[in-house]
Amino acid sequence: MRKSTIYLWSCPITDVPKYVGKTSMSIAIRNNAHRSYAIREKDNSPKYVWLREILSYGMFPKVTILETCDVAISSERERYWHDHYSNELSLLNDKRVGAGNPGIGRIDWTEYDFLLGKMTDIALADEIGCERRTVTYRRQVLGILASFDRTNNTLPPDNSEKQRISLPKAILDKLGTMPDHTLADIANVNKSTIARARRFLLIQSYAETTGNDGKVKSGDQLHLGHFKVKPNA
Repeated sequence: MRKSTIYLWSCPITDVPKYVGKTSMSIAIRNNAHRSYAIREKDNSPKYVWLREILSYGMFPKVTILETCDVAISSERERYWHDHYSNELSLLNDKRVGAGNPGIGRIDWTEYDFLLGKMTDIALADEIGCERRTVTYRRQVLGILASFDRTNNTLPPDNSEKQRISLPKAILDKLGTMPDHTLADIANVNKSTIARARRFLLIQSYAETTGNDGKVKSGDQLHLGHFKVKPNA
């Protein structure tokens, strides 16, 4: 059975609990997605307003794993932990707790997984009889890119195996911490594979986070130690 992790965000300064969430991804990958989303999007929900403030101080919420459980009961367990902490505190969960990853527990995905990425999420959702975000969540968890065939209703070529992101956790944890080509050499894969995985997980590139794109900046000194400068005639 696939597992979900129920986790708690606390203020890194005061240790006061702020948010209860759940994920079927690794905690590191989910937190990177939260961080990138908060920076790139103008989401003014309480959670992301608070997260941007914490990030502005160079910090990130303190993360505590509350429990690991089967995905089928993850919504129930998330509500349990939210109620546990919200009895005395006002948490930042602004939606109905436990409403995430909809469809989990009631859809037999063995009948539909092979169609993920081969047709649009909305078309597959119509066939299943669920919301589009249900299909999108399932596809993203499995690392399958969306179908970009918008010209007609025909299915695009079957390239799901090529689209599937399959990299070790040790490599995923290093995404964005070094140039894509450097990490690609370490993982012995193409640079495009690293870049695609990073973009899928909403992780900024090394150049974007550090400003180090390898180009000479205005005001930088050029080191000409290897060149001999001829004196003026």
